[in-house]
Amino acid sequence: MATKWADVWPFVAVALLGVVIMPFGWHRASLVGFGLFVGLTLITLAMIAVSVHRGRRTWLATAAPMLVFLDLALARHLAGPTVASGIAPLVLLPVLWVALRGTRVELIVAGVLSAAFFWVPAAIIGPPAYPAADWYRGLLVAAIALLVAPVIQRVVRRLAAANAQEREARRQAAAVTVRWGTLLAQLPDTVVATIAEQDGRITVLERLGGAPELQDEFSDIISRHLDEVRTLLDKTADGRTEVELSDAITRRTLAAVAVPLPGARPGETLVMVRDVTREKQREWALDRSRRQLAYLADHDAASGLLNRRRFDQLLAEHLLDSDAGALLILDLDLFKQVNDTLGHAAGDRLIVRVAGILRDELRETDAAARLGGDEFAVLLPDAGATTAERVAGRLVQRVRESVAAMGDRHPPVTASVGVVTIAAARSRGVDPMMLADAMLYQAKHGGRGRYAVFTQATADLPSAVRGETLQARLDRAMAEDRLVLHLQPVLDVPLGRVVAAETLLRIFEDGRLVGPAEFIEAAEQSELIITLDSHILRRGIALVPRLRERDPDFRLAINVSARSIGDPLLEQTIVESLARHGVPGSALILEVTETAAMSEIEHAQAFAQKMRELGCSLALDDFGHAFGTFARLKRMTFDYIKIYGEFVTAAGESEIDCAVLRSIIRVAHDLDKRVVAEHVADQSTFDLVVREGADLVQGFHIARPMPIEDFLDQCLPQPARRNR
Repeated sequence: MATKWADVWPFVAVALLGVVIMPFGWHRASLVGFGLFVGLTLITLAMIAVSVHRGRRTWLATAAPMLVFLDLALARHLAGPTVASGIAPLVLLPVLWVALRGTRVELIVAGVLSAAFFWVPAAIIGPPAYPAADWYRGLLVAAIALLVAPVIQRVVRRLAAANAQEREARRQAAAVTVRWGTLLAQLPDTVVATIAEQDGRITVLERLGGAPELQDEFSDIISRHLDEVRTLLDKTADGRTEVELSDAITRRTLAAVAVPLPGARPGETLVMVRDVTREKQREWALDRSRRQLAYLADHDAASGLLNRRRFDQLLAEHLLDSDAGALLILDLDLFKQVNDTLGHAAGDRLIVRVAGILRDELRETDAAARLGGDEFAVLLPDAGATTAERVAGRLVQRVRESVAAMGDRHPPVTASVGVVTIAAARSRGVDPMMLADAMLYQAKHGGRGRYAVFTQATADLPSAVRGETLQARLDRAMAEDRLVLHLQPVLDVPLGRVVAAETLLRIFEDGRLVGPAEFIEAAEQSELIITLDSHILRRGIALVPRLRERDPDFRLAINVSARSIGDPLLEQTIVESLARHGVPGSALILEVTETAAMSEIEHAQAFAQKMRELGCSLALDDFGHAFGTFARLKRMTFDYIKIYGEFVTAAGESEIDCAVLRSIIRVAHDLDKRVVAEHVADQSTFDLVVREGADLVQGFHIARPMPIEDFLDQCLPQPARRNR
């Protein structure tokens, strides 16, 4: 144990007071004896000073009190018998010091020295200087040193140990407090406090730490949520309790946790409040993202309607439970023209408008979906044939009205709808979607902008539903001679009579004539179109002799698809058919669409050159549809320019379309090409195109497409009699 001055100076002071100040006869002492006493005293004090200065226990701390016995014995001897008895009690000072600061062994040594203090002089010198009573005094002092002092030593040590334990406990408590405070300070957005409910009032007893901003607001937050906090405290008796607080003032969401404190005052509870606003916001954002993903998984992003996957699920679920209801498939006619002429953004806007129409016209129990592109589906779960037909009619009408409201420049998009009742499809063992899709195509082939219904009263299934592929249908139609050619007359304006006709293909199927819209687009996606073009050319060229019997200069126009341009089989068919029927090449006009010519311009030029060598003429069909430039006309060896029908039909109502029409005609004439205005449907349009300079006119105003016999009777005069 280290020695401190605060512990030493009382002992030194008492010793010096007893030796120096007490009146005794220092005058009797010899100079040597007095000097020895002073020197020994100074050595003892020096040893004590060095021991205190070093701050740790050394041999000096043991030697110094032992040296005090010798110093006191010398002082007693020098003072003489008169005052020696006054110095004798001072012998207890080193004994007491050793009892307080020394070890057990040191205490035994001190006891022996204290006894020797009295017994040695009494034995050597004896009375009168050292009376016989010193033997009793020595025994008493030794008993105190050996019996009483150890008790004092044990008590002191226990007190020292207790004091050390208390200091260590305080140190550990202080360290724990520092760690706790540091921990609380690092807890994000958290405050910990003790609160209590007394006499119905909730009081914050102590804020133990946490986020400073929350500590400042803690009492206010508690006061604004007294009911929730009171409930929290009431439930704490059963253990740990949690509650969520939504603070409208600070716009925070707080999680409060209450824990009972063992041994605490009645009603006192440890409460931790944590700001979980950001966590809740992240949870809300994550939940919103999940809902959005779930929505996108089931809905079409552009229209907001159900997507095909979800619609198929709903339809399958409905078919499991019921045979009621009806299915509608809606497709937009001429939608491709919107993308081609106005851009895809306009097409997207039209899709959104149609989706809005579906929402307006359908009930909440109905389901509408965008299947892809411009095709939509509707499930009417409890509708009969009458209701389904009425809904289809409304949709067709609403789409027509909506497109009309979009202005003259917008292509005349309409809606075709295929309708089938679930009961009708089930009774025929046919997939409702397939049957509705087939009815959609019937509506399109019937003239677009209409609907076709299949009910239990309908007699025959469409051929497409009977499982025939397009190849099989066309092969069977050709084998059974059911491919029918109709002719639409072309009027020469200056001559005022029909001088040509365009060949248009029809298929007689299911008791009706099917127009090219049902099969041409699909055929053009495969090599089948080449076979079909060759068949039409053979049939068409075979008609020319009959037509030229009525008019020797008559010309027949036949369409050639993009895939067929430059195909050796097609070219061979033309050469062989002209030779077989003795028809000159000048009687044939081959029509190629602008889109095909632009995409295959090199093939188109080579094809045109070969056909010119045969004497055939060529017409560029639908000019303006693909936004071809006038400059490209210089590179195309065509004889006729057929203006895109939209410009013709809209020219009477739109100055822009009229200007485009006029420009095409002027440039074509400057390039020495004849202009055909097709899709002329009424007298006003006829007058306009004639006024603007069209050379030839084609359209319903002149005549609709018709079979060869009707064409000969109505459009060509009887053959002139030969002069004999």
